[in-house]
Amino acid sequence: MSTVNERTASVDVATGNHGSLRHQNITSILRLIYRDRPISRVELSRITGLNKATVSSLVSELLESGCVRSIGENQSERAGRREVLIDIDPQKTSAVSMEIGIGNISVIAADFAGETISRSDVTFDLNLTAGRVISKAARMANDAAAEAESLNGKVAGISIAVPGAVDIETGNVLFAPNLGWRDVPILERLKAKISHPVLVDNEASLAALGEHFFGAAKGLRGVLYISAGVGLGGGLIVDGDIYRGSSGIAGEFGHMTVDIGGKPCSCGKNGCWETAANEAALFSEYRRLMPRAKNVADRSQLIDQILISSGAGEECGIKALEFIARPLAVGIDSLIKAFDPERIVLGGPLSSFSKFLIPMISRELQQRRIFGVDHCAEVVAASFGPDAALKGGVARVIRSFLRTPAI
Repeated sequence: MSTVNERTASVDVATGNHGSLRHQNITSILRLIYRDRPISRVELSRITGLNKATVSSLVSELLESGCVRSIGENQSERAGRREVLIDIDPQKTSAVSMEIGIGNISVIAADFAGETISRSDVTFDLNLTAGRVISKAARMANDAAAEAESLNGKVAGISIAVPGAVDIETGNVLFAPNLGWRDVPILERLKAKISHPVLVDNEASLAALGEHFFGAAKGLRGVLYISAGVGLGGGLIVDGDIYRGSSGIAGEFGHMTVDIGGKPCSCGKNGCWETAANEAALFSEYRRLMPRAKNVADRSQLIDQILISSGAGEECGIKALEFIARPLAVGIDSLIKAFDPERIVLGGPLSSFSKFLIPMISRELQQRRIFGVDHCAEVVAASFGPDAALKGGVARVIRSFLRTPAI
């Protein structure tokens, strides 16, 4: 729980016509309750500058709606006085979050505290058309929403994460090279099949939001998130929100050119960062160092073998991880020099190797410091590993609801 001194008035209190003022102020109150939970009416009044009677009236509306609840009393700073604390009610509203991966779909339903209440995972053939994958995703989203409603009340929205560039305004997937999608109107197609509000976003941007909202970067203002797996992408949190850039596609770090004459990439160009620092590069090097692994085609088996080998201190596992750690660090170093984040979070499937990769990356970054600056952003493992985008989808639904609550 935040203390009075830690809480700052970083919310907007409305002025204007009565209807607009009431809606914006109740939204500000709800966002404060979520951010500083639990909190008293007195603190809400102090932070917003609204008078106590207005705050009490707005909180009463929120209590009646079921969005928030009273959870008991707290000793006030004023002698002998006890104040009732207000908190969100996580069991009255739900969020559904889905990630369409490369050959797999995962979906969770969560309460408004971010706790998962149900989960489903399926695989799909990469030869399936975008339309068939979207139909499958819509069925899974509807099933998850129905289950969430039966377990935890109304569903505020459904978030869909996609591994590619997404136009946030239209909900179109501009390009998802590892899925073979280009100019796919995914939001339009999902809205025709789903009755709940739908949000579509890039998986790495959502993963960054998830770690900022719930996990390893909670509360920080500047965060660089790296998602490493089949591809390589990322997300930026700037001033506490997703940085999208002028065209909305910031974070496509994996397609920065690091070697003009390098390997061909799924995007159609050569020498992209992800070709040097993805799963395929790791597996290829491990097979080179461990010839008997050449016949192992199963991805999970290879990951297990490399984990076991590295854990045992065997050279083949360690050297294979070092092989991708250096290009990972070189790319991260360039991004640090561009954005100077407070923290770097390593996520995606390759975060399974964080125990080994993070020390390797950190050593390389220390050697690349310039200008005599002592500060070097800490590299940490994603709290939610490969599920960070799912948690980010929950966060985005919650944030959307807090900005426009249906009260």
